[in-house]
Parts: sequence; C-alpha cells; structure tokens
Amino acid sequence: MVAVIMFVMSVLIFIAELWLGFAVIGWQGEKLFIARSEHPFLYWMVMAFHFIVGSGLPLLAYAAGI
Repeated sequence: MVAVIMFVMSVLIFIAELWLGFAVIGWQGEKLFIARSEHPFLYWMVMAFHFIVGSGLPLLAYAAGI
C-alpha cells in the first residue's frame, strides 16, 4: 500500500511540475525552483531524475513487500 501511495504522489508531483513549468530542485538556498523557460536543459534533466526516482523507489518498495 505504501508503494502505491508513493507512486501516486510522485505522478501527481510530476504532472504539477510539467503543468506549471517549474521543477523543485532543493529545499532551501538560491536555487529552489528551476523554470522551464529560463533553463530548459536543466529543467528536463531534473524532470528525468524525478521520473526515475519517482517510479523506481515505489517499484523497489513493492518488490520488497512494503
């Protein structure tokens, strides 16, 4: 059940980042968000990382039986 919740939350965050055009890359500091219009390569690199982690961690949790 935890794996399903993690997967749903990561998909919702991914959709929100695509829709808004901002990717969250940190909790604090000067680079909290990356705008798609200002830094397109960095934005898509962060989005790819979020997709890999957001789908990989729930799959590992599901495989572990959590």
